[in-house]
Amino acid sequence: MADQRLPTTVLSGFLGAGKTTLLKRILQENHGMKIAVIVNDLSEISIDSIKALGNGEEKLVQMANGCICCSIREDFVEEVRTLAEEKRYDYLVVESTGVADTMPIAQLFSQSIDGKKPLECSARLDTMVTVVDCTNFVPMIDNIQTVTQVYPKTPEDDERPLGFLLVDQVECANVIILNKVDAVDDPEEVYRVEALLRKLNPDARLIRAKYAEIPLEEILNSRRFNLAKIAMMPGYLKDLREERRPETDQYGIGSFVYRRRRPFHPERLMDAAAKPLIGFGLGVLRSKGFFWVATQNDDFGDWEQVGSTLQMSYGGAWYATLPPAKWNLARTPGAVAEIQRIFDPDPAIGDRRQEIVFIGVNVPEPEITELLDSILLTDEEWEAGEDEWNDWVDPFKGWDENSDSEEESEEGGDDSDDSDDPRAKPLSTMGKIQEWLGGLRWRSEKVKM
Repeated sequence: MADQRLPTTVLSGFLGAGKTTLLKRILQENHGMKIAVIVNDLSEISIDSIKALGNGEEKLVQMANGCICCSIREDFVEEVRTLAEEKRYDYLVVESTGVADTMPIAQLFSQSIDGKKPLECSARLDTMVTVVDCTNFVPMIDNIQTVTQVYPKTPEDDERPLGFLLVDQVECANVIILNKVDAVDDPEEVYRVEALLRKLNPDARLIRAKYAEIPLEEILNSRRFNLAKIAMMPGYLKDLREERRPETDQYGIGSFVYRRRRPFHPERLMDAAAKPLIGFGLGVLRSKGFFWVATQNDDFGDWEQVGSTLQMSYGGAWYATLPPAKWNLARTPGAVAEIQRIFDPDPAIGDRRQEIVFIGVNVPEPEITELLDSILLTDEEWEAGEDEWNDWVDPFKGWDENSDSEEESEEGGDDSDDSDDPRAKPLSTMGKIQEWLGGLRWRSEKVKM
């Protein structure tokens, strides 16, 4: 029996990348489909100008009082459900706001809200598309301003660094459209941006474009979307899980994974975080993973860096501190054995470890390795044990105050989040660390776009 659900494509990408141009092309194309459109744009976009491009049978809905990935997600779900149940349209295209996270939008299709059936029962998410501006992608991911500073019309006080948003949009896409390639004078620069995008998301279909001109079959009824697969598409996960061999291509885009079985010294870690070696200045565009700090021996930290901005926040409990019955695992055969495989023979270590992937241009692996090795505990500090570590100055103290630590576990955790804004939790523990670093490379008023 044919799938009767409403197929849906979501267009994402930062402001000015070309999403609206692509949407207009979809409406102008003679594809024989009756299309419904939801535009979630916070700018002064004219819905009438878009409507004028169609054939008069389209349904266009503007949602401009918030972001569909967070503040108006319930309204968005109901709008999509209504369009799907009307059975009047062949396809739905959603243009998200330029400051929207893509993964929360995708997850809305599988979540039950207010006790109702998940949206995927009536609408089928077909393709997640991210449009990238080739002319400024790399400079923008190194911008240390927050989203609100760059785009004050954002209805919420969006504290995310701009670079984090851009990378998130790329890492959670089925199709990446590298737009405006004709506006880049140096062909080698286009190749470098393309190579970086492939490193960030190696499984996505990458298409070059000018004026967003692409074959529409790449993004309409492509059937590329799979929630389980898209969650594992980011390139850093493939490096951490050793699904690809870290290497450097002809344009200098490469990666390596730093792994150690000894904790960092907390004060030396914070001092190292202030060094430019870890940032954009020496070629590291992206790093991601988790870390072990001696003064928080039961819990791991999330490490995330884009451009010049580094975040270290509370992650959850190491598996070694929890009974297997409390491990939050996929219900697949061998899941427990797979976790036990990463345990060290020393029970004092268990699954505790440093595991961080670095991605960038001509990444200085020896220098980064030397720096991170220098902040590991010395043999003498290691032998002193946890009782002495707990007496040290700890800039990470209280980092789990806003987290459900007993319910979370490494590389997973409780997916439920009672917050109205899914972006709030990852940033909730940054205050003490920002204070320690004196705000270095964070919310700088000096950097302008």
